[in-house]
Amino acid sequence: MNEAPNLMLGAISTSIRAARQAGSIPALTHDTLVTRAGGWLRSVGCGLVLTEVVSIQAETPDAIGWRDAARESFLVECKTSRADFRADRHKAFRMEPETGMGSFRYYMCPPGLIRAEDLPPRWGLLYCHPKVIEIVSGRHPRRYDRDRYTEFVHANVAGELRMMYSALSRLKIDLGERKFFERIHLPYSDRKKERAS
Repeated sequence: MNEAPNLMLGAISTSIRAARQAGSIPALTHDTLVTRAGGWLRSVGCGLVLTEVVSIQAETPDAIGWRDAARESFLVECKTSRADFRADRHKAFRMEPETGMGSFRYYMCPPGLIRAEDLPPRWGLLYCHPKVIEIVSGRHPRRYDRDRYTEFVHANVAGELRMMYSALSRLKIDLGERKFFERIHLPYSDRKKERAS
């Protein structure tokens, strides 16, 4: 087995730790990564984004977004440690990718934590820098429109729908049934007036 990649990764991890201790790189928590992942999904055109919504599904994506009338879904899994990244591959929906959510899938992590060659097939990699999200591997979501290309054709769409249903059910509970019904069935002309004011 070639030891060079492990030595290089060890050196990268050591330099990242040293920089954090010196205060030049803030530690990225899982919550921070999830928030940044949700913002990134919105910035690439996802009109609906959910973060860490627990439903009856075995899979709880850190962030998932939909666009193009929900024909395309983008999943982002956030990792703050190599151990968490390695553990992810043992989950049933990772071992059988067709049962997982997201027609496009990415890992997001602090720079250098995961390398492109560590990724499962067809996954992208995002590095979370203080002011920008860098696409290290995988295609930019804005380019998928041109090709009509999906990485995971047999994604768990039923699971995604159950997650949306769960999110809407919570909103219905929070708003109350009557207010929820009024908002859902608000005529388009009334919505337009609301947005203008």
